[in-house]
Amino acid sequence: MKWNPEDQVVIDQVRAAYDSYQHATAASTHRLLVTDRFVDLMALAGTPDDVREQVQRVASGGGVNRIILLPQVPGQDFVQREQVLRLFADEVMARL
Repeated sequence: MKWNPEDQVVIDQVRAAYDSYQHATAASTHRLLVTDRFVDLMALAGTPDDVREQVQRVASGGGVNRIILLPQVPGQDFVQREQVLRLFADEVMARL
C-alpha cells in the first residue's frame, strides 16, 4: 500500500507536532491532527489472522520501521496486557 497524498499530509503534520510526553493522553495537541481515516488505516484489531493482514498492509506502505502495541484491555491488570502482547508475538509476528 502506498500512502495517498492526503495520508502523507497527515503523517507529516503528526511527525512535526508529535510530543512524546503527551503520547496517548487526552491533552495531546497532536491527536487533533489524526483523521478517522488514518486511524482506520493504522489501528490493529480483530483476530490474529486479521491483525496479521493489517500488519502486512501497514508495513507495505513504506516508511514504517516499527509497530508499537498499546493493548487496550479492561481494567489496569498487567497480566491481561501481557497476554495480548504474547498473542501478538506468537500468533501474528511469528507467522509473518
